Parts: sequence; structure tokens; C-alpha cells
Amino acid sequence: MIYTNERLDLAVEDAEAIPHPSEYNLPHNAWRPYQYETVQWITGNSGVMICEQPTGSGKSAVAASQSISRRTISLVRTKYLQKQYGDIYNAHILMGKGNYPCAHPDYPTFFADDCPEENMYQCPYAARCEYLDAKKKAQYLPFVSTNYAYWLSSRTIRENVELLVCDEAHLLSDIVLDWAGMTIPAPVRRKWELPEFPIINSSIDSLETVQGWLGKSILILAGKVEDLSFSGRDEDLKEKKRASEQLMKLASTSKAVSACQQDWFVRSGPGVCYYRGAPVPGLVVRPLTAKYHFPRMLIADYDMLLMSATIGSEETFCGELGIANHWLRRVKNQYAPAERPIYALDVPRLNYKSQYKDYERQADEIARAIKMFPPSWSGFVHITRKTEARKMADRLARRGLGERVWIPPQQDRNGRWLGTGDQAILWNERRDRYPGSLCISWQFWEGMDGLDEKINIIAKVPFPSLGDEYEKARMRYSKSMYSQRAAWTIMQASGRTRRGRPQDYDLDGERRGLVALADGNWTRIKKYISPDFTDAITAL
Repeated sequence: MIYTNERLDLAVEDAEAIPHPSEYNLPHNAWRPYQYETVQWITGNSGVMICEQPTGSGKSAVAASQSISRRTISLVRTKYLQKQYGDIYNAHILMGKGNYPCAHPDYPTFFADDCPEENMYQCPYAARCEYLDAKKKAQYLPFVSTNYAYWLSSRTIRENVELLVCDEAHLLSDIVLDWAGMTIPAPVRRKWELPEFPIINSSIDSLETVQGWLGKSILILAGKVEDLSFSGRDEDLKEKKRASEQLMKLASTSKAVSACQQDWFVRSGPGVCYYRGAPVPGLVVRPLTAKYHFPRMLIADYDMLLMSATIGSEETFCGELGIANHWLRRVKNQYAPAERPIYALDVPRLNYKSQYKDYERQADEIARAIKMFPPSWSGFVHITRKTEARKMADRLARRGLGERVWIPPQQDRNGRWLGTGDQAILWNERRDRYPGSLCISWQFWEGMDGLDEKINIIAKVPFPSLGDEYEKARMRYSKSMYSQRAAWTIMQASGRTRRGRPQDYDLDGERRGLVALADGNWTRIKKYISPDFTDAITAL
């Protein structure tokens, strides 16, 4: 049964009847629009609650408010969000062992996950161990924030939990699939001296063979971990940590296969996976859907709150996670659609059949839109592949934007490959040095807070790549989920420059930003996009 709630408006004539945020242990002087109603909605419900809340609506505060009446654990994916919960809402933070320095004076460069003791509690310096202290407090404090990986791998903090909050809930499917499955390249197999990969050409009747291989490999790795534990050499203790991580991955996959034999993608042989950018032989064992694994891994006898700014299709979201009974609330955006327009540019659907003229038309429309706004505005043009960056930059350069476009470097001067965080630092330096810069980016779809950017153009609908056999199998298994994932990424990308601040929105008739769709494919996935998003789509 599905329970759907319309927006709850409190019929309160006297504003003083609404309690002050401090009564919920929140460090705010006032509630944001619809925030208190959402708090009351969660307080009054139980079971699985799904809440779509726009950027800037105060999701973290809503989660924190529940800890005054029930022990609440908030799961996040990044340290940044954990820090926010801790700094602003006084949540107790529990991270993985690798984030805490080792207390043993003989190992000044070690972290808790390098602990030489088989049982950390037997260490003579256990009383000083920051990790053990944080772990102990996480078992009883009323509000705790940890990451998904820790929650899935540990049982110690699950006692007496009354409400589990899953932040960034649109990522839950990928989180579960990553945890339940594995990819083992041949170089990794050889490193740990695991058995030869079984010969598998399809998923039919292959799981028994996989389980046999996993059982043998787990025994081998467990033996290596034990041997390395007694070495005493620093380098062997580091190697023990790596072996333990690999052991955990194999064990979690084995457990998932044992729990459910339905709908798996299993392949072995040449070129089935990548290692350091090159196709290599390997073994891939991954579920095609999270619906059999999410309930087993995360649903229990506590209440659950799944929060995200981008839920999209309720049917697709719940179907993918195997959620049968739930409550749904879509929080109204405090800004009207006209104050947060998303301009659909007059661009055709771009795909492998698109011709030169189609991309020229796209460049015409993007350049036209950019030139309608002040030349001092900086921002992003999102593409899906780094190989397209130079092509897009050249097209925009031919339209008079050559001095403004900038492509993030992939390596530094020493040849070190740059991650997304490194590229973000370089982009901030470029933007500050040259106002009006336009970053042609394939990596800033999520996780980038564009607080100083005003232009945000999605130049390609980010469908998962069908060049990957696993992704192709997932698409064949569920075309709706394939479309939903693209819709989530579009919605996330559109929020890079609108972070809930008044200056991010077109108030009082003043244009304060440009957010645009420059690929007609968005109409293909319209039904998977949240109503809050589609309400704001308009022509430029």
C-alpha cells in the first residue's frame, strides 16, 4: 500500500503557536518556508517516509529536529555533509577507522585502521584511541551521523536506533549495488594469489560457480590477513589493511549472492573490466537492481526517512529499492517557478545519429543565451565526456566566446592525474582571475557548490554510457530506471548555482542567473523529472 500525503499546511492563525526552532535543538532564529510543516509530518508518521525537499529548504535541520524524541542516525556519503551535521547541529560524527590517528606511541604515522592489534580493545593505549571513543559514543548518543559504508559494514551502532535518515536518497540504488557486487580485474587477482577466474559466458546457472570461487578466495584472503597481522613490519600492516578491504568486498558480495539469486550480471574473461584506464580480463558480479538488496541491508524495525532534493518518479524510485509501503511528501519550493526559470533552448535531440548541423545549432543557442547576460558572469557548461570538451570549446570560440571558455586540465605539471576536487580548486582560481570564465566540465554534475557562478548550462542529457556491458544490461532490465538516473543527474546539475540563497533567484523581476537545457532529449525523460523542476522549464 502506498500512502501519499499532499503538502501539509498548518492552520495556525497565531504565529506564536508555532514553537521556536530552539525547542527542537536547532540553532536557527526562524523556520524556513514549509520547514516546520515537514518536521511535523515526519514526527507524526512511521515506517518508510520519502521526502523530496528543494535545495535550500533545510533538509539537515529537519533530520536533526527528530533527535529530540527518538535516537536518530543520519547516513551521508561525504565527509562534507558529516561535518555540516556536526558543526551546525551538534551531531556526533563517526567516520571510518582511517580518519583517526593511532594512539600507540610506537606508530606515530599510523591510523586506527593500521592498528597492529588483532583486537583493538586489547591495545594498551585503547583508552586513548579516538576511534574507539567515537564508536562507543555512537552507540548511545541521540543524534549521530556516519557514512553509508560504515553503516553497511558495522553492527555496533545499530542498537536502539529509532529513526534512520538516508540523506541524498537518490544515490541509494548505486550505493546498494556497489556494496552487493564486485569487479575484480586480473592484476588484483594476481596480487592476492586468488584462484583463476571461472569461465562464465552468461548469468544463467553461473552463481553457484561464482560462490565456489568466492568461498576459496575468501579463505585465501583471510589467511593473508592473519599472516600479515603477526609480521610486525609497518609495510606488512599497511598491506594487511588493503587485504582486509578486499576481503570485505568479497564477503559482502558472497552474502548478497547467498541472500538472493535473482537478476545478476555475471561475466568473466578478456576485457570485461578496466584497470588503470585499460580493458583487462576480470570477473564482474553485480546485481541488476537494488530491489532485493535494499530491504535486506537497510530496512529494519526502526523508522526510515529517505531525503533528497531529487526523488523524481515515485513509482520508479520505490520499485528500484523494493519499497512496498511508504509515505511520500514533496515539499513546495519557496521560490515560484518564474523566480527559478530553467530555459529549454531550441536544440534538437542529440545522439549518435546527430549531424554536424545539429551541434552547430546547439552552439548557436548556447552562445545566444550566454550573450543575453552580463559578460562578467561565470559558470558551467556540462558535457558528458571529456573528449567532447575541446569540440565544445572550439564551437563557442567561433561564436566570440574564445577568451571565456576554459577546459580543466587532466594532469598537473608533474604528470599527476587530477581528480574532481583538484579541478575544482583550479577552476576557482581561474574564475577569480578572469571573471566571466566558462568551465567546460564533465565532472561537476554533482557535489559542486557554485556560490560565485551564475551560468549553468546542461549541454547533454547524461544517460548512463551503453559502452559498458553492465550498464547496457541494466538498461535492458529496466528502461525506466535508466531514464530515472539521467533525470536525477539533470536535476542535480541544475542546482549547482541555485543553493537556496535569495541572490540565486530572479526576484523582483531581476534576472540573477542562467540555468538552461541545451539538449532536446530532456523531453524523453520528462515523466521521471520532479514536478518542482518541470514547473520551472520555460523558453528563453
